[in-house]
Amino acid sequence: MNALQIATTGALKILRNARVAKPVLEAGEALIRVKAAGVNSSDAANVLGWMPGTPPLRIPGRDFAGEVVEVSEPTAKGWVGAEVWGTGGARGFAEDGSFAEYLKVPIAGLSHKPRTLDNAHAASISLPWLCAWITTVTLGKVEAGQNVVIIGVNGAIGAAAAQLCKARGAASIFGTYRSPPTTTVPPYVTPIILSTSDSPHPIRAALEKHGLLNKVDVLLDCAGYEDPFNDALGAMNDSGSARVVVMAVHRKDGMFLIDLRTMYMRALKLLGMKSSMLSQVEVKEVLDYVADKFDQGVFTVGGEVAEVSMWDEKKLDVYNHMPYSKKRSETTCISDIKNAAREQRGLIAREKVNIVSRRQTVTVTAAPGRSLTSLGQDQPTAVTGPFGVRRMSLPTVSRDLPRRPEEGGHSIKVRWGFGALEQGDMATYRYHYLDRVVPTLCAMASTQAASSPELKRTASESSAFQEKADTKDGSIDEEQVVDVDAGSVSTEIIENAEDVAVQIISTDDDPTLPVLTFRSIFLGIGLSAFGSVLGTIYTFKPQNATVSQLFCLIIAYVLGTAMHAFIPSHGLWRYLNPGPFNIKEHTAIVIMSSTASTVAIAMEIIAALDLFYDIRLNGAVAIFQIFASQMIGYGFAGLLRNLLVYPTYAFYPTYISVVNLLQSLHFGGLLNHKKRRYFWIVFGAIFFWEWIPQYPFPLLTAFSVICLVDNGRSTFVRNLFGAGSSNEGIGLLSFSSSWTLITQGFPLVWPWQTLGMALGYIVLTTCYYSNVFQGRDLVFMSTSLFGSDGNAYNQTAVLTPDSKLDPSKLAEVGLPRFTTTYTVSQLTYNLSLGAAIVHVFLWHWKELREAFGGLRFLTNNAEIDDPHYNVMKKYKEVPQWWYLTLLVISLAVGIICSYTGGSGVVLIPWWSILLFTAISAFIAICLGFISATTGFNLSVKYAIQVIAAFVHPGQPITNMYVNLYGNSTSFQTLYLLQDLKLGQYTKLPPRWTFAAQMAGSIIGSIFNYTMMRTIVTNNRDVLRDPVGTRVWSGWIIQQYNSTSVAMGAFGKELFTFGNPYWLIPFAIFLGLFAPLPFWLIHRYSPKASWLARAAAYINTPIILLYIGYLPYSVNGQWWSCLVIGFASQYWARSRRPKWFKKYNYLTSAALDGGSQVIMFILSFAVFGASGNAVDFPNWWGNPANLSVDRCAATD
Repeated sequence: MNALQIATTGALKILRNARVAKPVLEAGEALIRVKAAGVNSSDAANVLGWMPGTPPLRIPGRDFAGEVVEVSEPTAKGWVGAEVWGTGGARGFAEDGSFAEYLKVPIAGLSHKPRTLDNAHAASISLPWLCAWITTVTLGKVEAGQNVVIIGVNGAIGAAAAQLCKARGAASIFGTYRSPPTTTVPPYVTPIILSTSDSPHPIRAALEKHGLLNKVDVLLDCAGYEDPFNDALGAMNDSGSARVVVMAVHRKDGMFLIDLRTMYMRALKLLGMKSSMLSQVEVKEVLDYVADKFDQGVFTVGGEVAEVSMWDEKKLDVYNHMPYSKKRSETTCISDIKNAAREQRGLIAREKVNIVSRRQTVTVTAAPGRSLTSLGQDQPTAVTGPFGVRRMSLPTVSRDLPRRPEEGGHSIKVRWGFGALEQGDMATYRYHYLDRVVPTLCAMASTQAASSPELKRTASESSAFQEKADTKDGSIDEEQVVDVDAGSVSTEIIENAEDVAVQIISTDDDPTLPVLTFRSIFLGIGLSAFGSVLGTIYTFKPQNATVSQLFCLIIAYVLGTAMHAFIPSHGLWRYLNPGPFNIKEHTAIVIMSSTASTVAIAMEIIAALDLFYDIRLNGAVAIFQIFASQMIGYGFAGLLRNLLVYPTYAFYPTYISVVNLLQSLHFGGLLNHKKRRYFWIVFGAIFFWEWIPQYPFPLLTAFSVICLVDNGRSTFVRNLFGAGSSNEGIGLLSFSSSWTLITQGFPLVWPWQTLGMALGYIVLTTCYYSNVFQGRDLVFMSTSLFGSDGNAYNQTAVLTPDSKLDPSKLAEVGLPRFTTTYTVSQLTYNLSLGAAIVHVFLWHWKELREAFGGLRFLTNNAEIDDPHYNVMKKYKEVPQWWYLTLLVISLAVGIICSYTGGSGVVLIPWWSILLFTAISAFIAICLGFISATTGFNLSVKYAIQVIAAFVHPGQPITNMYVNLYGNSTSFQTLYLLQDLKLGQYTKLPPRWTFAAQMAGSIIGSIFNYTMMRTIVTNNRDVLRDPVGTRVWSGWIIQQYNSTSVAMGAFGKELFTFGNPYWLIPFAIFLGLFAPLPFWLIHRYSPKASWLARAAAYINTPIILLYIGYLPYSVNGQWWSCLVIGFASQYWARSRRPKWFKKYNYLTSAALDGGSQVIMFILSFAVFGASGNAVDFPNWWGNPANLSVDRCAATD
């Protein structure tokens, strides 16, 4: 059969003609041949993607009129051939709707169409009359003799409600109009014209005039505007039986102020109308009643009918004139429209201006000393059609405009229609059509400047067709549609970093969305296995790349929407395809897969045992060890939720782009449609670009003019400016065009505080060439250990068979040495850790006291004022005892694995596990504050291993495992805290977040280990080499080994006072003093002074960290990060705040996603992840005897 189908959402023009299967009846259903289908505002919103729960390839439409052609029950054959009408339910959203040749409906819901109405009229009014019935009868309970006020009586629902009130014997019916009606007001309605009243309370004034002030029994709000609503509240009676029924709100966020004092002083009942609240049988009863009244002539419907075929190209006109089909309009405004109109109403002389064209431009002039403001909107008669067309034919209409004074005054040219208004010397503002497409003449009349009004849209069916637009203009395209959500994006600059979480991320939530679905289980398990394999591959790459959550997110979205599109949803199939792929199951998949793809430090240590000690753990022991180490961090993360998840200050900057993308993909609205399109454009661009610098043209990964000139001749140039190959140089003035590298600096996300890196160029180069730490004769960059001859240190020559230090052999071989840059890096990392501890206590003492005072962190009853947290209170939390139990069990498993690892070696004693786990938990609090508020992660591994060197002297393997429980625990805690925050941002119920993290950790543990064994077995020699190759490198694993040997076996010889590297451990204590000067300056300087602000801005742990951040792997990206970070976090944030809020974090997501996908393909296609590398032919941009940036000779 033919049908109109939503191929995707976000724009009207995507509604397409399609051939689909004719509905198959199930028990209790009837098949209707549709003769007319009504269009409501919710249908237009559905096409635009603003109605959650509607999948692609859905047939929209709620209302219909037609003929029964088939029934599934023999007892119902009497219905065959009957003319019926209907509305309501999930039709058009969760199930296919009426915009088709055929429609199936429950037999129990069949209702005979009114005989006096043709199909076009019947299909146009069914939903408005159902809403009016619920508002007036079900909730309002209007009875004979009562006084009723209807706000928005000229809307489709308001007009129907007035007729219902009359039929039920209401004593008086007052109805509001925003401007004088152009059609005859029904005799039973007393009109209240809001725009022409001289009173600030026009509704109360009208009721007082008729002696009914404080005598209103029922208020029906069919418009949803703040001022008339509160005005009417003041007219209600105080008997305790008065009812207020709301079925509309014009603001996008659904918020407006309510006069609560009046509500409780008059004992009013506030009720909300939902059009789907009645069952099919109840809807049938309502339609039967309404049909009977139409046939009796009690109820009437006016207006012309314009028939448009469903298959006609003009069908888009139906949607073009719906209230959600906003047009773009730029005008001027210097005051809140409502307040200005109310304050200035009646103060301006008026004259008649005939509007003869929707494009007519007129000049309006205010009195001297006044500027201009809104006088209201026109309200011509609604014209309905077969699809509920409400076509907007606009006759010549008279409007009141300010009279032009003889001299002086302030003029503005106003274009009649949807184009941009021209303005003279007034400030620019954004104007919008509040509820619907209406050509609006806006004449501003204000004496005070104020903020521009918010863009709003109604979420109801209420005043959908109060006003009309000229159809001469034809249909609109997407560029003409007002970006309603975009308009609500303010131009206010985000000053405080944590405000990002409030201003960029929506708090919207739909608690009915399912989480546990076939899709979430299937994709969660599949992508967890995939991500953990890919993450393990990246561990053994020379680039410091990781599997980002965005990569998992994009793959999950593509597969999830594909499963929804191609898996049938009828019958038993609905268990596999319960509806559209939603944000909650998507988030669960992302958390699960990203948890699995975060490579566990336990896996890296197990690899080091294999590569450098020839110890291969039993597979089961290894997997349980990996899982237990992660779960210890998870236990601590749960206990720290009150401190590092729930509050607003814990906003985790690197996760903003993930959440921003999730909401853009799943939330409806034109803005999100544009954001989705923008995302895929950027995603595609970086996908097709990234392979060029990564494969055929690697020179672009680190482009340096200085290196090109030098061409590998100078070692100094290589050390300072080189950056293209692993451990080549620190990359001064080297620029990269590879986002895989650039994203390591998070330039679009991190706050602008990486000042330490500039110092790093000076400190590292100066120390090396000044022979600090006696490393001038060694290579400039490496994390390996070196002997006195400058070659790789033979550690096995000084260790006993049980991997302990042999003093006699040490005397023969000598002590190992670090490179100068690696030593400086370890020193600054420890300085950073000491500074972080004091920084957190100085700057966050209040938060620490609130979280831990009275052991409040052990309870779930946190008193936190965060909008996202408050929305989440409806869901069951994970009790703290769950996390405590998990922590205890994980510690027990870790201890058992340490004694059953094989080879007769005790990896680490039980008491050491408990000691360093406790230390790590304390450190996690300090690091958590830094990560949650800035996005930076500080390293503690060197500090932990220094402590281990004195607790376990001469035991390198034990020292590596100290790193696991003392360092890994803190970082696993941070990773899991971030996932808990992601769940809070996306409103994933906490217990599902818990389950997703557990499942991801289990799957990740298994695949981390199995993939690691494959890579280590096939690339053993390369991974042991200090330099590695461009394809494979063991530099991450080497760090664990070299540090454990140096710290464990040689701790006393290297790090005690008077020995070569004693400053490395002592730096922790020096770092404790680093934040003090800045805190004292901030504390005792004038609060508003630049000095106080500068002191507060300087984050000493981050600065110290970045001084030693460079001497690892490749460094061609940092100057690109500097430029991009400046453009994003300074220029765009301060100069283009609206773009920043809409697209900055989405850009980061798109670039990360596209580059991750192409890197995965390249890893297996040409970089050797599949076992065979395919080198690109050498040429100038891919030199054979030089590093990729032509800065160092490789022969």
